[in-house]
Amino acid sequence: NERKLRVEQLAMERKILGISRLQHVTNQEIRQRTKLKDVLIHAKSLKWNFCGHIQRTNDDRWTKIVENWTPEDGKRKRGHQLKRWRDEIEEIGLGRWREKAQDRKIWKTLRESFVHKWTELG
Repeated sequence: NERKLRVEQLAMERKILGISRLQHVTNQEIRQRTKLKDVLIHAKSLKWNFCGHIQRTNDDRWTKIVENWTPEDGKRKRGHQLKRWRDEIEEIGLGRWREKAQDRKIWKTLRESFVHKWTELG
């Protein structure tokens, strides 16, 4: 899905500039002309901000309940697992990321490494 988002955004930018694929203009040049932010970078940044916001809430909002929910039997299905919402956050190896999210300044500085890790893979 992430690849599809990037491809579609570049197709829209080409359409805006009136450039066809046959003209062999690089994606970097198109991005420089439009000065638009990569949709994936923006999405990952918003996810990081929202995750920190959820962790800093002190009440029992449904977003926090859903994020911390585990199945009744405590297990997920066998086989290739679909990623949970928080799996991306946990995979960057922060350790106690929930505690780090309590401090806005620390959380904001960690955002760049999160966004960079997940956007370089695409």
